[in-house]
Amino acid sequence: MIQGCQLVLGSDQQDQTIRSVQVALTPGCNVDVGGLLGMPQRQPLNALSFEAFDEAMGSGQYLADCLRECGNAYVPDVYLVVQGSRALQFRQVMLTAELATDSAMEAAGQWADAMVAKESEDWVVRDLGFNCQPQKHRDVAAQALRTVKPDFFSFGDELEFPKCPAAEVASNDEPKVGTSTVSAVSTGMVMVPQPAGRCDMDYDKRLRAAGLKANEVSIHGPEDEDFKGYGCAYRIVPAPGNAVPPGSTVTYRSAWEAG
Repeated sequence: MIQGCQLVLGSDQQDQTIRSVQVALTPGCNVDVGGLLGMPQRQPLNALSFEAFDEAMGSGQYLADCLRECGNAYVPDVYLVVQGSRALQFRQVMLTAELATDSAMEAAGQWADAMVAKESEDWVVRDLGFNCQPQKHRDVAAQALRTVKPDFFSFGDELEFPKCPAAEVASNDEPKVGTSTVSAVSTGMVMVPQPAGRCDMDYDKRLRAAGLKANEVSIHGPEDEDFKGYGCAYRIVPAPGNAVPPGSTVTYRSAWEAG
């Protein structure tokens, strides 16, 4: 407990480095995170909403463990995950809400209903297609969840949240020489993988493991404001989290020496 806030710290496998911090958003947790999120005004954690967080960060992916026919084995969560700015050292920032209150469940139902109308019941219930193509119905999710009160605020590296099956393959499997791995999602698409932490010098291998082609643009510099460090992948197009056809080319920058 720190300043009325309950914290859970996540470490690396050797328990030597703190990798992430999760804060439970309780009434007594009024720590101001406005500056951290780049907001011009104070933002106490106990008054933080999905709408305020989304407006402050300006981007992010709405994800969910499950939205329909989830069963009673566990309480599913919904998430808003953002890749942090340079000011946050490109760490991830995330809100999590449990689908345990009437307001949260109603919001999740609105999100699911809108996607079923555009896609299909299977796309939402069986395929969890919204986790593979999070930008496709982002506006619907943002509107439905705007007033929902989150239960947790998290930041750090390698936060835990739902990923498309193709992204799981890309992040968990080490590539083998001369082979590539493509997960068969129902859409036939694969997700552009996230870099491993803030600086991924092996992002080309991660792309090939997902069945994608890597186009690395070496910059003699650095010359970019979003430069992440020598050899690190940055300015990735299409952006990580987007679903693309297998074999697509993903272009990214890396700097190889000082200007």
